Amino acid sequence: ASPGDGVFDAYGLSIFRPHCTYYYRLSEGILMWLRSGFIPEVDLMNDIRKAHCKVVILSQAVRRLPPNLLQFVRSHYVSAGSQTGDEVLVAGQVLRRAHLEGNRATVSLIASAEYAVRPVGGTPRISIDGQLYQGPLVLQQGNHQIVVEGDFQEIGIFYSRVLASTVQLLNRPAAAPPRRTSPEQESHDM
Repeated sequence: ASPGDGVFDAYGLSIFRPHCTYYYRLSEGILMWLRSGFIPEVDLMNDIRKAHCKVVILSQAVRRLPPNLLQFVRSHYVSAGSQTGDEVLVAGQVLRRAHLEGNRATVSLIASAEYAVRPVGGTPRISIDGQLYQGPLVLQQGNHQIVVEGDFQEIGIFYSRVLASTVQLLNRPAAAPPRRTSPEQESHDM
């Protein structure tokens, strides 16, 4: 990550990068308050969005977040491998054939950043927001329309400062699927 890129970890140990949330240390008390609702989960989700958080260190403490918050993290980040038992996640999503309606899907990205696309199990033609993908491109935080033509097993869309070879796409826990988009919805959303 670049020096200005926010990181979310359990203990604020990423001292050379800004922490993404006010709750920089996930102590037992903070985890208990999150589980009880005293600290609304949406506060951390909004902090992560506002910071355009590009990296999450998925330690044991982060794995103990309430299920909805952990699902939020899993649905907006992909694995870039693990170090010393902690998994490093980077902003992005994984598309599987089942996520597409026809050949389209809407992908929600958590951070404005440069993204790379890596297909597995084929060489499909991929367009993002009407632009043919030919190499890393800057995408803003929010929803993006993906059109895929051709065979594939999975397509990873991830923060491009990570080497494509480190991103683990196949055999990872399934994240929440991106929203399906029908042509009628797409024209309605415009």
